[in-house]
Amino acid sequence: MKTLSLREHLRPVLLGWFVMVIWTVLASGQSLQVLPDTSNYLITGGTISYEVSISYPGTPNAVGLRVIVPSDWTYTSTSGLNAPTCLDAVGAKQAVATEGFGWFYFTAPVSPAKFTVKFTYPASQSGDKSVQFTALISDTTGPSISVSPSVAVPAVLPPLSPPVIGTQPLNATVLIGSPATFSVVASGSNPLTYQWSKSSKAIAGATDASYTIGSVVAGDSGAYAVAVTNSKGSATSTSATLVVGDGAKITTQPKDTVVASGATTSLSVVATSAVPLSYQWTFKGAVIADATSATYTISTASGANTGYYQVTIKNAFDSVGVKSSMVLVQVAPPATSASQQVVLTPDRGYTAGDPLKPLRITNTFTFPAASTALGWTVILPPGFSLASETSAASSKPGVGTTDRLDWAWDAGAVSSPIAFTYVLNVPGAATGIKSFYASAYVRISNETLEIIGTPDPLLVAPAGKPHSSDSDGDWKITVEELAQTIAIFNTIYGSQRTGAYRFVSGSGFAPDPSVAAGVVDPLHIHSADTNANGAIDLPELLQVIDLYNYRVGTERTGSYHWQADETGTGSDRYAPSP
Repeated sequence: MKTLSLREHLRPVLLGWFVMVIWTVLASGQSLQVLPDTSNYLITGGTISYEVSISYPGTPNAVGLRVIVPSDWTYTSTSGLNAPTCLDAVGAKQAVATEGFGWFYFTAPVSPAKFTVKFTYPASQSGDKSVQFTALISDTTGPSISVSPSVAVPAVLPPLSPPVIGTQPLNATVLIGSPATFSVVASGSNPLTYQWSKSSKAIAGATDASYTIGSVVAGDSGAYAVAVTNSKGSATSTSATLVVGDGAKITTQPKDTVVASGATTSLSVVATSAVPLSYQWTFKGAVIADATSATYTISTASGANTGYYQVTIKNAFDSVGVKSSMVLVQVAPPATSASQQVVLTPDRGYTAGDPLKPLRITNTFTFPAASTALGWTVILPPGFSLASETSAASSKPGVGTTDRLDWAWDAGAVSSPIAFTYVLNVPGAATGIKSFYASAYVRISNETLEIIGTPDPLLVAPAGKPHSSDSDGDWKITVEELAQTIAIFNTIYGSQRTGAYRFVSGSGFAPDPSVAAGVVDPLHIHSADTNANGAIDLPELLQVIDLYNYRVGTERTGSYHWQADETGTGSDRYAPSP
């Protein structure tokens, strides 16, 4: 027995649907209702939707719908909770164009069947159109087919209209190097085309509703406009002026100052610009009200005014602005100062986790005789702790203190200056640059003044290792040690001087005459080999000779030290002097 396909099962129904020329009267309770979707109806752009509702009694074995649209329309989509299935591929018409599109429920939903169909029409089309809907209902008793009268739904497409510009492009003042965008909003029948121009000359590729210059230069200044065109005409926007310029340039930075309590002091900045400037001063990062000129004045200084100040300068081209350097105002009597420094060692830094190599820092504090109380506070890096200290303070931190160290003196028991050293244990996990923040406090006439310790902060790098030429590690290069480096420089391969070296475990670096060029060993690079190519050349040897020749008076000591930069990795790495 031949098994019939789904389409073959439906064919009698479909033939009956499409070939009937006399429509039967619907039985009681059957109806077809079609309403345009007003949210999408008559919108320029070529789409239109219809909401369909088919009602019927009982449970028919099939429900269908036929829609005839103008020949140049296309089917877009069907949507709804129980949307029917398209008879053919989505968007495909039946064999005869006038027979339109067809959908079918293979299992009829509970009445009414509701769904939405959407069509697309040419964007340039307008005028009155008609769309015809016909419902088909097949009951469960046999081949009889009940078809509704056709429902003709008008589609009054919007008339074609010329472009109208609703939002004009705006003038712009832009910093050199920043982006600039011009935009227009236009209405009218689609399709709309755009062409931007500068000073009446078309800009190649500028054919969208907006035009962006990614990084403006001075030559981009000028007048920009756009022409909007469709099949009914053209409209040109008003011109938008682009002004391109530079931000403010600071020529004189404000300077640190020390001011006596109760006195007046001013901070000033000098900046240049082709257009007017605006200023805003801040104190400890907070905006100072009404401090909006090139000079900021503190009329009656007190301890509360001690801290860092900065000014931001803007102009019409630069809404972000340029910031001055941070400047320190200290409110204190003359000859009041506070400083901190690492006790100098040749390795110039800290050694992580070595109790035999603690970090030593010396502090010096000068103050006026009128002081009635004195204090010193240090904020430590995480994990650092106090090992010992040498002060004669009446109150001092205990051994093992972390995070913050505080000292206090009875001013009548000490004289200026106070100098003392504290020693810190360094945690084993310490890496990179560490910052130490110090403040001194002096009380005069019942006012406590804070004096920021300088440098602020004190930056301490990891300790350096002795130079590879310094075989005994005493941070001095002797003539014998220099001779060993010269021997490496003079390494010969055949008749060619190569300067190649190799690392010998237990004895250090030695000449390597077995190779024609240096062989790089990343784990063992000689300190003199600054370009790390496995060989020592003449400029590199001369740097070692400079260390060897360091003198104190008439005595050559050969002393040198590790020289670290702000990253803690070293700049020239080693420098002459203790």
